[in-house]
Amino acid sequence: MRALDDFITDVSISNPLPSDHALVESRLSISKPKPGEIMIKIRKYRDMVLNAFRQDILLSPLYSDPTSDLYTLIEMYESVLSAILDKNAPEKSCKL
Repeated sequence: MRALDDFITDVSISNPLPSDHALVESRLSISKPKPGEIMIKIRKYRDMVLNAFRQDILLSPLYSDPTSDLYTLIEMYESVLSAILDKNAPEKSCKL
C-alpha cells in the first residue's frame, strides 16, 4: 500500500432522497497549509500634523514655482507630494 492510499478515511455514501445524486463524505488526513506572510506598506495618516503638511506644500515648488507644461507638472506633483508624504507620514512595512 502506498502512503497516499490512506489519506482518505471514513468514507460514507448517503442517498436520502429518490435521486440519481448521492452525498459522499470522508475524512482527509492532510494538514492545513500554513498561511503565507504578506508584506504591505502603510502610512499613519491620522498621526500627521496637518499644519506641517500644509506648510510643506506651500513651501514646495508646486506652490512657489509651478510649471505650465502639463506632463512636467504631473511628474512634479508625483515626486513632490511623495516626498512630502514620506516626511510627514513615512511608509512602514507590516506583515499580515
